[in-house]
Order: sequence, then structure tokens, then C-alpha cells
Amino acid sequence: MNNTISLRPVASSQLSGIGYDSKNNILAIEFHGGAVYHYQNVTQEDWEALEKAESKGSHFYKKIKPPSKTFPYVKMKDGAPKEKAQS
Repeated sequence: MNNTISLRPVASSQLSGIGYDSKNNILAIEFHGGAVYHYQNVTQEDWEALEKAESKGSHFYKKIKPPSKTFPYVKMKDGAPKEKAQS
């Protein structure tokens, strides 16, 4: 699996970057906080629909993320730990 899919920034409250490996049909998603996941079996049409979506986060959560065997995923990078609130 390609570990170096280029990510481009997106304007989204959920996602910070997206990228696509068309040779291997892998979608890379970076979340705010830094976690990166690779989703497999993503077609060119799936990728184009995400790119064109007005809300990238909503599209992702409705079409790609739902629990299903359609797009198995691998966590490629952990996100930054959240800071504890000061009391």
C-alpha cells in the first residue's frame, strides 16, 4: 500500500486534507488533529464526487465512512493527542 499519497488542504470542519492514488484506488483522508486513514476500493468516480462535494466532511461521512466492507481502511498515522483542559 502506498504510504505517501499527496494530500491537499480542504475547507472542512472535519477534514484537513484529501488525496487519491488512482493506480491503487486508495483515498487518503487527514482529519483535523493529524490522523490519516487510507480507504481502499475507492473508484475515480467516488474520488471525483468527494472533490466536487460542497461539504467534503458530510460527503465523506455519508458515502465513505459508514460501517461497510465497501471501503476497508487502514490507519496510517495517529493524530496529535488532545490537550487536557486547565481547571
